[in-house]
Amino acid sequence: MEPNNQYNENNQQSYQPQYQNYQSNMGGGGEMAPVMSMGDWIKTMLLLIIPIANIVFLIIWATSNDPSNNPNRKNWAKAQFVMMLIGIAIWIVFAIIFAILGVAMFQEMGGYYY
Repeated sequence: MEPNNQYNENNQQSYQPQYQNYQSNMGGGGEMAPVMSMGDWIKTMLLLIIPIANIVFLIIWATSNDPSNNPNRKNWAKAQFVMMLIGIAIWIVFAIIFAILGVAMFQEMGGYYY
């Protein structure tokens, strides 16, 4: 059989996929950040259990430009901080709604006290 022939021994045409080497340019060509280990994530979660320190640590991790601060933790801290602010905003909206409903209920019941 000839080497340039595109047919196999059963006289069927064989197809060979053509692959292209794609070069990804993600990250701007810089070094990749080290992966945070499970122990690093456990330490991070344990630090966030402490009541006031959790907000302080989130602010430090989200705004720090220190090269020792892992960019994965930095982005995660930003996301946590945004979610915390969204949760606080939702809580404030519900508190206002329930306060308005409570005032309205007490005004309705105001005439029934002896």
